[in-house]
Amino acid sequence: MRWLITVLAILAFATAALAQSAQPPSYSVGETWKRSNGLEITVVKVDENGVQMTGFLASCPKCLVHFDKNLTILNTTEPDGKPVDVTQHSALWLGPDWRFYDFPLEVKKTWRITPQGWFRGSPTRYTIDMTVLAYEDVKTKAGTFKAFKIQQAWVVHTQSGDFRLTNLLWYAPEVKFAVKFTTTGTAPAWELVSYKP
Repeated sequence: MRWLITVLAILAFATAALAQSAQPPSYSVGETWKRSNGLEITVVKVDENGVQMTGFLASCPKCLVHFDKNLTILNTTEPDGKPVDVTQHSALWLGPDWRFYDFPLEVKKTWRITPQGWFRGSPTRYTIDMTVLAYEDVKTKAGTFKAFKIQQAWVVHTQSGDFRLTNLLWYAPEVKFAVKFTTTGTAPAWELVSYKP
């Protein structure tokens, strides 16, 4: 009987450990996420290099956003296939240096990125420290999900000086995307309203 209790305890621990680690998601064409900020993100293409989605950019909802398998935005194109004019958007974070997710996600994991990007039409340097703070239940309009709570501590290096902000993002493996976002900056908070697999 004692060996059975030991085996059950090991299995319970292994299951809990697996539940607190997330690998990169895989997507299917047609998956759709609706957010409370009005964005409706839809998978339009999946291939060996990653995934393409529409609706991810508020400033260009019909633009195609090309993600690699780790959800890093590699590039963005207009609906006609031409590259997006980065100076026409308030902020664009494109390229492999913009690694907002570092899979596998695990509680207490940290990483730093120091990319270049565009902010209000000007090239800008950033320093962003990411920390997975918790694996917890998060309530949204689409329901309650187990999610990794990721803190993003931003330093934006501008010509007039540095400014700081902190974002909180909850990534739910069950729906393969972030389900909630808050910030100390000016961007509006949002949460998931619905998900269609």
